[in-house]
Amino acid sequence: MSLVVDLKARVFGEDDKAYRIFPGVRYRHYDIMSKLGVVFLDYPGLPLSSGGHYGRTDEVKEAIVRGERYADVAYRKSDRVAEMMADVASQDLSNTRWSRRREQALSWINGLYHEIAAGDLVVLPGPIGYRDDEARPTLVGEVISGTERWKEGPGAYANAGLLVRRVRWLAEIDERDLDHRTYRSLRTQNALISMRAELLRPVLGAAYQNVIVNGDFLARFQTTGAEFNARESYHFQAFVLAVVEAYSRRSEADVTRQLDDSIYAMAAVP
Repeated sequence: MSLVVDLKARVFGEDDKAYRIFPGVRYRHYDIMSKLGVVFLDYPGLPLSSGGHYGRTDEVKEAIVRGERYADVAYRKSDRVAEMMADVASQDLSNTRWSRRREQALSWINGLYHEIAAGDLVVLPGPIGYRDDEARPTLVGEVISGTERWKEGPGAYANAGLLVRRVRWLAEIDERDLDHRTYRSLRTQNALISMRAELLRPVLGAAYQNVIVNGDFLARFQTTGAEFNARESYHFQAFVLAVVEAYSRRSEADVTRQLDDSIYAMAAVP
């Protein structure tokens, strides 16, 4: 029997979060997000923030309001879209106010465009039918870029001026494999919610070949040897955990220089 140890197994701790992004009213952006590997909030024309988080300012408030109005016209199949977008751009929004809904939008915007880091886990629920026994497809992936202005979007998206994060989709899962409360939360209409990554534990194996959740190692390996028993499985898990811990504590160059040491001794070095 031969075993392959993955030194770059994905590790999730108690404090790690996953972010569920809703793909717009009636899932209208799901196909674009899933096929092109981007996620975004539906506020066309939102300016890039050069000074960190977006603040609760009049400028940001007006950008949110204008983005909502852009979204009403940007995706229409009409020869007048450019004209309607120009009309929205010229509107005086100085009399608009911060409302609870706009403050919530501000928290979503800061969440997606500033708080989510490259490598964080994202979840994108897909369209579903009305019956409870129908499959509930959901994509799981990792953010792989910072915030950028999307200039190469197809059709109407090219002129919408959306801010996006790029994503590498890892797997499609069925929400019914999650506990009831978790998969129900994936279907709320809030544009962005965060959850503990460990809640997705039942489906993380579909997204990652090897994954560690709160110290428990989940890996795929196959053997037809009858001599491989449960106790050997336990020792194999302990060995791999030590390897991963050692890898996380040292650079690859240091690991190479320390290969003569015990892997457990390497893991013990702070």
